[in-house]
Amino acid sequence: MDLVVGGLSRFDEDVVPIVRDLGARHSSYGVKPQHYQTLKLALLGVLEEVLGDAFAGETKQAWAATYDLLAQAMIELPSTPAAGGADIAV
Repeated sequence: MDLVVGGLSRFDEDVVPIVRDLGARHSSYGVKPQHYQTLKLALLGVLEEVLGDAFAGETKQAWAATYDLLAQAMIELPSTPAAGGADIAV
């Protein structure tokens, strides 16, 4: 999260390539696009349970939007091989 927050001013240049590489690794582990939605629901549910009323309205919307942005970048595989030199089949 520090990387994402710190890189917001240059999100496309600094954060997206790193997140896409992370997504490529997840894909090689067998993670499917639909798994990201499952994780989103679990994450938001836990945050809501732990934080209660502090996790409502704009805060919840911001977390959901940020998660969606990161998940979409992870699902869109990079055009270059993932770290470690293995080619990723698209």
